[in-house]
Amino acid sequence: MRTLISRWVLGAAVAVVIPAWGRAQTALTVRADNPIQIARPSETIAIPWATVRAQLPSAQPGSVRVLDALGTEVVSQVVDNDGDGQMDELIFQGDFSAGESKRFSVEARAPQPAPAKPRVYAVHTDPRDDIAWESDRIAFRIYGQGLWKVDSLNSSGLDIWVKRTREPIVDKWYAKGHDEYHRDTGEGADFFDVGETLGAGGTGIWRNDKLYRALNFKTWKVIANGPVRAIFRTPQHPYTRGLLASIPGGAPGQPLRAIEGSVPLLGKLPPGCAFTPRCPERFDRCPTAPPPDYAVGADQLAKCYLHDAGPAEAGPHA
Repeated sequence: MRTLISRWVLGAAVAVVIPAWGRAQTALTVRADNPIQIARPSETIAIPWATVRAQLPSAQPGSVRVLDALGTEVVSQVVDNDGDGQMDELIFQGDFSAGESKRFSVEARAPQPAPAKPRVYAVHTDPRDDIAWESDRIAFRIYGQGLWKVDSLNSSGLDIWVKRTREPIVDKWYAKGHDEYHRDTGEGADFFDVGETLGAGGTGIWRNDKLYRALNFKTWKVIANGPVRAIFRTPQHPYTRGLLASIPGGAPGQPLRAIEGSVPLLGKLPPGCAFTPRCPERFDRCPTAPPPDYAVGADQLAKCYLHDAGPAEAGPHA
């Protein structure tokens, strides 16, 4: 057996492996300490997956479980945090009173089925082209460009759905219909009118006393979906997607994905849009002339021909 000690330092988890020589490597023992005098319910504990595999070689994403000190199984998840196909962490949760320490065991055995009502959830919905996600406390959503087929809303703002229940509600509220989930019938509601604002945490660039916002997301990918952590991505520009795809983190020896072409010299920019030679969504018009500023929302401009037809037809042109 190996013993793993997990301590929180200013809210961060720090794990140390202490070898127990002479014992069969059948399990890891995890000790988690809450060093502050504040209760911490539903605290997530993360163990690097590489550490688990090094000490329990037979552990696989579908054959590893966590037990508390009484031998009761704890809901856990092996998660790929960055979507590169490689597992990064084994995560689970515990409730801690002020200054409390707890021990958990990690075994290379198949866990029980995930709970029917996970604490986290993320989903892409058609035909609105929303991404919605929730915890057992609150829910959010953002808008995709598919929304332009039924609504002219240009917004990268985050919408808030306030919950009065710890139960999952996203699918249930969508099933009610757009007008109904704006009414509180006891579980909460979507009270927030995002419109073309940044909502509750959307991002933008403030330059020369003016705000430039991103558009609705164009592509999406749900990377992990509970029961402990949900992760998704919505890169909003071809160049952004290329940068995200080139982030290191794959298997050793695996070549990095690169953005096509080379960065041009400022004194020798190509004709038309300077990003044309490297853009995966370029089309015949892109190298003809530099694109002008297109209005894509309130106080938002984009120098990209993909937006010249307006929201209803945004996309690569023939």
